[in-house]
Amino acid sequence: MPEALPLDIEKCEKLLELADRFLLPVAKRHVALFIAQSDMDKEKKLILADKFDAEFLVEHALSRYRDKDDYMPMLAVGEDFSPKTKARIL
Repeated sequence: MPEALPLDIEKCEKLLELADRFLLPVAKRHVALFIAQSDMDKEKKLILADKFDAEFLVEHALSRYRDKDDYMPMLAVGEDFSPKTKARIL
């Protein structure tokens, strides 16, 4: 039986895209968990979570912000979040 390929942070966005495209929720969750445990910055985590509708990762990323003022700059510069994520932020 072949061994699983190790994940690395550079491949995560592409893996989320593929898991989303091919409707592989278990793979998507596995990659989201890896991202949550990584040292990726919280803004990038939130952007990826929103882009691929990874609910767990949205929760995790938002928990990294201390208060609303921390993420208002992302909204101000025009980060295009989904209405669902914008509502959770605000």
